[in-house]
Amino acid sequence: FSFPTEEKGFISIQRNVREGRFYHLQTKDGGQNWQEVEHAPSHYYTQGIGFIDEQIGWIGGSNIWTYETRDGGNNWQKMKNIGNGFNNFQFFGDSLAYGVGFGVYKNSNVQANKLSQQKTYYSDGTLRGEYAILNGKRNGPAQTFHPNGSISSRGTYKENLKVGNWKYFDESGNLLQTVRMKNGTTNVRRKLLKQYVGVYLMTNGKNRIITLEKDQLFSQRGKGRKIPIFPENNNSFYFGSNPDINISFIKDSNGKITSSQIFQNGAYSMAKKI
Repeated sequence: FSFPTEEKGFISIQRNVREGRFYHLQTKDGGQNWQEVEHAPSHYYTQGIGFIDEQIGWIGGSNIWTYETRDGGNNWQKMKNIGNGFNNFQFFGDSLAYGVGFGVYKNSNVQANKLSQQKTYYSDGTLRGEYAILNGKRNGPAQTFHPNGSISSRGTYKENLKVGNWKYFDESGNLLQTVRMKNGTTNVRRKLLKQYVGVYLMTNGKNRIITLEKDQLFSQRGKGRKIPIFPENNNSFYFGSNPDINISFIKDSNGKITSSQIFQNGAYSMAKKI
C-alpha cells in the first residue's frame, strides 16, 4: 500500500503467472472505491509500490526494470538506471527516497528530477512519443512515432488535452490528414461512428463491444464497464480513462470495417469484427 495523501492511494498486485492482466489499484476517495490500472503490457513480477507525493511514484519487483510515474499513476515508464527488484520504498520529507530490492538504493533529490519532457516507449524500447511537461501535465508541443521511427502525429497539448491542428502521417512520412482538435477531441459524423459499432473478437478469446449512445462511442471488454472513447481523427480514438490507450478501426478495400487495433502499454493487439 502507498497513500501519499489521505484521499489518494495505491496498492500493488503480485501476479506469479504470466497470463492475464498486470495492474495495480488506485483510489481517489480514501479507499472507498478502487480502480484497476494496467501498467505493464506483459508479465511483470510486481511487489513494491511507493509514492513520495501525489504525482511521483514507482512500482518494482522484477529484475529487468522499475516502472516510474510522474503524473499520478496515469502513465508508467520503464526505468533501467534506478535499481530493480524493489519490494519496499521509504520516503523522508519531499525529496529523500530509499528503495530496497537487489540492494539498497537512495535518491536524495527526487523533486529536482521532475521532467520537462516526457517520453513514452513501445514494449521493445523503441521511442513512441515525446511530450512537453509543465506543472505535471502535458502542455506544449508533442509528437508520436510509428514503430519504424517515422513520425506518426504532431501537435500541441494543453492541460493533458490535444488542442489546435494535429497532423497525422503514414509510416512512409506522408501526410494523411490534418485534424482540428478542441479540448482533446474532434468532430466525427454520426454516420461514420455507426460503422464502428459491433463486437470484436480479441486474441485472448474475449469480446470487445463497441456501442454508440447519442453521439458518443463506448468500449466494453467482456462484461466490464463501458469506457467512453473520443475521436482523434476519423478512425482513431483514445480512451477517456487514459489518453495513451488508443483504438483504431481497419477497413478492407470496399470500405467495410474488418477489425480493430488497440495500443496499450507499449504494444498493439488486434481484434476481428464478428
